[in-house]
Amino acid sequence: MTRIQNFINYRRSHKVTLMLEKAQEAITDDVRITDLGVIYTADNVTVLRWAEYNGRGIKAVSCLKKRLGDFEPEPREFQITGDGIVVGESLGHLRGLLTGVPAAEQEKPEYER
Repeated sequence: MTRIQNFINYRRSHKVTLMLEKAQEAITDDVRITDLGVIYTADNVTVLRWAEYNGRGIKAVSCLKKRLGDFEPEPREFQITGDGIVVGESLGHLRGLLTGVPAAEQEKPEYER
């Protein structure tokens, strides 16, 4: 782990943004940010997740950690379009979204596309 920490600190000192990716093998898999236990080294942690909403698969994004400054932790739907990435409305009425099996905690708002 010391090597990982040194690698990250070296990149950070040279103003390089380091992005690490960890793919989940199953849609309803437990969310584990890292298998190495080095989450403390991360300045920012963003989770991209598939989920079901109103009978269709959606992509959700949420920020779990941001070391400097405020952030909005509520998950939001996002779409990848020809114009780029479009981040939609909050999915805050859903609970269990990070597990891939969300349940509505309150009445679902109308979904517009």
